[in-house]
Amino acid sequence: MASYSPQRPRIRRMSSVSTDPGLGMILAKGGDNRISGIEDSSPEKDLKKELDEQYRILKRQILQYQSMTLGLFPRIGCTEKQSKVASVRDSIYCAAAAWALSQAFRRIDNDGGRTHELAQIAVKCMRGILYCWLRQADKIDIVALYILFLVQMTTSGLQIIFTTDEVSFVQNLVFYVERAYRTPDYGMWERGSKYNIGVTEVHASSIGLAKAALEAVNGVNLFGDQGASWSVIFVDIDAHNRNRTIFESILPRESNSKNTDASLLATVSWPAFAIHEEPVRSRTISKVIRKLSGVKGIKRIFQNDKEGVKKYSAMLDHVMTRSNDGLLMPHYFYIPAEQVEIERMQPGRGRRYPSDAGSTKGIFLWGQAVYFISQLLVTDFYMAQDISINDLTFLSKCWKLAGRPTFCMLIRENNIRGTNFTEFLELLAAFKSGDVDGIRVRVGRLQLPDPSIFQRLEQSNHGQYSFKSLTDIPAVMNIADNTVLDEADLKVKATWDLIQMFRCTESLEAQAQLLKLLLHREGPNYTFEGQSVSRRLDQLVTRAGLHKQWGVVRLCSALLRKLVDSLAPSITSILVRGKQLTVGVFGHEEEVLDKPVSPNEIKSILYSKCMPYNICQAVLQQELILAIGKHIATMPETYDGILKIRIGWFVRAMEMEMELEEDHVPVTSLSPYQVKQLLMNIILVHRSDEYDIRSPLQQRQLDGALSRVPKDFYERVWEILERTPGGIKVAGYLLPQQPTLSDMTMQELNFSLLVEEMLSKIIDPAYRQLMVEAFMVVSTILRRNPELMFHHSVNMDKTISDAFEEFQKDRSRLEGDEKQDDMRQFFNTLPNIKHGTTSYIIKAVVKNLLDGDIKVSMEDMNKRDELLSKINKKRN
Repeated sequence: MASYSPQRPRIRRMSSVSTDPGLGMILAKGGDNRISGIEDSSPEKDLKKELDEQYRILKRQILQYQSMTLGLFPRIGCTEKQSKVASVRDSIYCAAAAWALSQAFRRIDNDGGRTHELAQIAVKCMRGILYCWLRQADKIDIVALYILFLVQMTTSGLQIIFTTDEVSFVQNLVFYVERAYRTPDYGMWERGSKYNIGVTEVHASSIGLAKAALEAVNGVNLFGDQGASWSVIFVDIDAHNRNRTIFESILPRESNSKNTDASLLATVSWPAFAIHEEPVRSRTISKVIRKLSGVKGIKRIFQNDKEGVKKYSAMLDHVMTRSNDGLLMPHYFYIPAEQVEIERMQPGRGRRYPSDAGSTKGIFLWGQAVYFISQLLVTDFYMAQDISINDLTFLSKCWKLAGRPTFCMLIRENNIRGTNFTEFLELLAAFKSGDVDGIRVRVGRLQLPDPSIFQRLEQSNHGQYSFKSLTDIPAVMNIADNTVLDEADLKVKATWDLIQMFRCTESLEAQAQLLKLLLHREGPNYTFEGQSVSRRLDQLVTRAGLHKQWGVVRLCSALLRKLVDSLAPSITSILVRGKQLTVGVFGHEEEVLDKPVSPNEIKSILYSKCMPYNICQAVLQQELILAIGKHIATMPETYDGILKIRIGWFVRAMEMEMELEEDHVPVTSLSPYQVKQLLMNIILVHRSDEYDIRSPLQQRQLDGALSRVPKDFYERVWEILERTPGGIKVAGYLLPQQPTLSDMTMQELNFSLLVEEMLSKIIDPAYRQLMVEAFMVVSTILRRNPELMFHHSVNMDKTISDAFEEFQKDRSRLEGDEKQDDMRQFFNTLPNIKHGTTSYIIKAVVKNLLDGDIKVSMEDMNKRDELLSKINKKRN
């Protein structure tokens, strides 16, 4: 919101909650579509008469509340007690209503000056918002909405931006909006999460509006036809693509806590039209209507939907307030306090009353403006002319911006002088052929502004070598010295002795060990023989990369606290798919990333959690985050059943995979490509025949390390919790029945994350997987015996402990094995066989029944024997 005072303009947050109606449309541009000869033709006379009536309605209902100084509009229009605070969002929609009617008046010659008047009303309002924003920023979704209408009004012929400073400010607004994909906010209704406790989330509606604004503004000249190159607005293509990818991946959800929301209607239909994939759009709209439709619910009317126009126009007519000023849009409907209990007992019975806001006591300008625009469209007063058929075809493709993407490949000396030179030549040949793995490409020259650059490139020297072609470059000489030093011995040596050892060794790994100790002892700026420790580490990274010694590359990079590019977007790409991410070394404390973070925050978290326990993992985990971020964007189904991606545990899964090989090497010694391939192998192995030939222990270790669970696992935990008044205990963590069941729903993502938080307390991957199996067994017993419920809390660790006790008794009886604490043999037992883990877990549940941890809800203890017989019969 913005103050009316011209001396101290300010912007404040909106606090209203509403569903604005509207009609799908694309606002008009260009084309002189005027109608002349009104005196000679009755239909044209009628058109002018109708337009004049709409003009009077707009004046009475909306325009009379415009500020004379800044041109802004309040949230509620009231003549008796005029508000001194303006709403930015409401002002934008009011300006859009005035501009829409001005577009309609352009169709006739004798408009009485109203085309210009209405257009200038819109200009004044948009400039008033800009005037306030020059002094203070606002929410991303409102800024995106402003940019969207600014572009449409500018391309229709209005001049809103006058100076170069204003152009620069709009460009800064674009930079601001570009970061929407990783900026949690409070959403359109300014409530944050659905619990209304002031917690921000990444909202699909905000990202969608930002995406639409970026697509609209890219390449637009804010001075119109009179502008020059410096008044053109540009968009970061990568930022747009991140917003697009993440927006499409969130839908049809609104956020982590909101399974859907009415704000999505304004995003996938008018005014944003932010989604171009029709199946996703239809699924999003259907979900909103299915979940949120009510007796007085007002739904949007969508583009090219004639039946929808008829249906929802009739629905609107029934909820509008009649007045001398015409039909008014209520702000909301409410149930009186004395009828709330009736409504709670019988939903739909309580009578809904319209709010005072949206009546003659005060006009709800946001809703009224959108309703006014929808009525213009219903009566066909102006045409959608902005986007042609070719534009729509273009926008339906993945590439949404102007032009074709250009990929600039930087060829380094390391690409040519290594062992992979043959593969590199094959890649270049594929580029030249125009087809790379089915992707059509075209190779072209890189246009550089300074011709002298070409000359310098041709004359460049590499040491004593001078070369002009790829075949002239000398091969890399192998390093024979592969010495690895004992770091315990190094710690007792003096600094000078370490420097002498550094001079005498050619082993890259030994040099890295020595520089590591010098860095910790003397600091990064410690200099010997004219070069600092940090400079030598940087050089060693390059040399080790040239010789494919990836363990040294990762060690030195971690010592330099390097951070790869695009890590923040990769994290956001993972989070918006409903996943959580943790970083930290396996067996040690982890940091949960449940919302987008800045690069500096990521760097601090990674190095604080990894460096004390495994230096190389501070870099290795960055590689995995990048790989997972790209993979989950293209093949999200491969991560089904994995809600919490624990990077340290993923590394452990990769280590266990390597241990299956006879001559295995540390994961940190693999090339980046090999690391990605190993990651893909462990993610996809459960779909292959290779999974079945693994031992039960190996299967449980892998699935547990990946935190993979069955499809309906979280719903089953919910059902157990419903019949467990005291809650569920796992590894000392209690998941309480209340307020969990009252605050959440079974299908809610936040409940699933709460279950994962409980399971994350388990420190052994195989034990975690057995715990998941135990939950499934308990759930099956409760489903088949609806009369059962837990008396107090259910201790799942005790259930597994009792099952292991029974397993050991049978092993001792059948095979003479001695009792032991090691559960590996139990973990290595198949579940669904005779004497399998499932049978022992069932026995443990039955034992708990006999001990009173479970009770029969009918309290009929005389039927205990019958009940046990029933359970055992179903088990067999």
